[in-house]
Amino acid sequence: MTMTTSAPLRWSLSTVQKWFMSVTTHPGSVQAGVDAHSEVVSASELGRVLRLGSEESLVERLTIYHRGYFSRLEECLADDYPALKYALGDEAFSELCHDYVNAHPSSEPNLNGYGRALAGFIRELDLDTASFFSELAQLEWASVEVLHALAPEPMSAQALLSIPAEALPSVCFKASDAFRLFAFEYPANAYLQAFYEDRDPIIPDPERSFVAVVRSGYAIWRFDLNRAQFALLSRLARGVPLGAALDGIEASATEVQTWFSEWTNCGLFADLRFDPH
Repeated sequence: MTMTTSAPLRWSLSTVQKWFMSVTTHPGSVQAGVDAHSEVVSASELGRVLRLGSEESLVERLTIYHRGYFSRLEECLADDYPALKYALGDEAFSELCHDYVNAHPSSEPNLNGYGRALAGFIRELDLDTASFFSELAQLEWASVEVLHALAPEPMSAQALLSIPAEALPSVCFKASDAFRLFAFEYPANAYLQAFYEDRDPIIPDPERSFVAVVRSGYAIWRFDLNRAQFALLSRLARGVPLGAALDGIEASATEVQTWFSEWTNCGLFADLRFDPH
């Protein structure tokens, strides 16, 4: 689509670009967008701004860009939220995407982070089981975030074993930047796993669940936690020393050792520190 050059235009290039963006991203139709911005370029002036091609009308040509804008962003969201799309169904997911795009227009050249606000957007909707859909979206987005996070080399198991037993209570852990922790009202991780395994999951009843997501190398781990594990990890992630973090945790020393072995192996901790004095 090119600008007409047969006669001087009364619009600057910047004005035309802003008008084109407003029209092709209008939440309604292109015609509605043209009408809404007629003070910039009226319908009768379209032929002076855009070159007519073949048998298509100017509005029809603009509609190609209008459809492409929404379709591309919907494809982006479907790529990041395949389980959410399955849970909602194609039509409802498409409607959700259209509403989200209108509320959160794309403003960055890189679409990696475009869907970050979708879980919060869903939570505010008047939608049955909105909490479940929001939590499922949070969990799927966590995988996107940890995939792109600049995670350092994980802490080795030997680092913890090398600390004297009497100094262990003062140890503080630094969680990996590629680690996320959730407390949910629904078993979102069980649903997501069933989706990945093609087990045709159905929307579950509410059931408290706790989930950790972490990337180590090229592998992304999602695993359910019990209440004690969640409480301990929440404290450690906030920088609470190990001794204080273990207060009130109902688990044996052997269980805690097993947890730390598993968490260390999947790269949950980036580093630790303690005062040897």
